[in-house]
Amino acid sequence: MKLHANAALGPKGRKVMVGRVVEEGWSIAEAATTIKSLAQLAVDQETRRRRSNPPPDEPTRLLDLRPNCELCDADLPPDAPDARICSYECTFCADCVDRVLRNVCPNCGGGFVPRPFRPRQAWRPGIGLEHHPPAAHREHSPHSLEAIQALSALLHDTPPDAR
Repeated sequence: MKLHANAALGPKGRKVMVGRVVEEGWSIAEAATTIKSLAQLAVDQETRRRRSNPPPDEPTRLLDLRPNCELCDADLPPDAPDARICSYECTFCADCVDRVLRNVCPNCGGGFVPRPFRPRQAWRPGIGLEHHPPAAHREHSPHSLEAIQALSALLHDTPPDAR
């Protein structure tokens, strides 16, 4: 039996599908399972289509790729292997994260991970540094060194996932 994904779309399509399946000797349970699978396939196809072609009214949210360490102001270009970010995208160099911050974000108290690289080349249409350049505005920590050290001393022994 040939089943088509569009047979699962809408109540009329489901009714037709159930009729066809029952005529061929399937149980209602088998028909329902098949219809659910086809409906999920249709949803998955629509999800993939939307991800590859977002509607114009849905802005794409990307990492800022901030250009500097917020503490020492070191340059951190998009391909900097020593750039670190927290879950709020606060950006610091690995040296400051290890030496001064001790893996404690001075803004939120979270931990840091290596910042991912944005591909230089557009391997897919509309993707890559050419289409989504890094941020230009340089950020600077609003906290004093003493306040940063106090927060780091308080939290550095607590794993980031337990803070």
